[in-house]
Amino acid sequence: RKHRSVKTGRRIMERPVTIPNGKIELEAALCRGSGTVGLVMTHPHPLMGGDMDNPVVKAVVQAFGAIGFTTLRFNFRGTGQSGGRFDQGAGEQDDVNAAVSWLRCEGVESVCLAGYSFGCWVNCALLTAGFEVENHVLISPPAALMDFDLIRIQAADLVVTGAMDDIAPPAMVRDLLDRWQISTRLEIIPGCDHFYAGGLDPLSGLIQTAFQNRS
Repeated sequence: RKHRSVKTGRRIMERPVTIPNGKIELEAALCRGSGTVGLVMTHPHPLMGGDMDNPVVKAVVQAFGAIGFTTLRFNFRGTGQSGGRFDQGAGEQDDVNAAVSWLRCEGVESVCLAGYSFGCWVNCALLTAGFEVENHVLISPPAALMDFDLIRIQAADLVVTGAMDDIAPPAMVRDLLDRWQISTRLEIIPGCDHFYAGGLDPLSGLIQTAFQNRS
């Protein structure tokens, strides 16, 4: 299948915001959409250089924002200007909870939670513990790098990985979906590795196609 981007012509304009989370604050960027649907986007592993300015994170935010979603990306604790320190994924789940709660308090009624790589694992761990969102997107869940044995999510709207992704290999991602026994849309981008060099436009197109009627 040929993957292509959907051109909307709308570039989103973000502004910096601060999200309170207990004793710490999280650095974030918000773009107001045209309705009451929103996206919270999480980033790759902080100890491997991941942050909210990652190109994949920004491409996903742009794709959702271009179809009218309110978007929120943020730095996990200990990353960028966010307070606290890295917490092996446990405290990071609290960060996601805080970000989603904050966005809902800003008037967003329906939240899509999306994550890339480590951020995807954090989101899935939180959802396994019973946290609820209206929609869920997994981008390159790092099945070859992180332990998913205790992860069991109930639903996902879209799962994307690259055909050449050695951290989220398509076969291992399929195994995860089979184990979870969820019905979802799995898309594999040809020629694309974990870092989405040359794969950002196809990724954006998949997102816009899947969600353009939900904004």
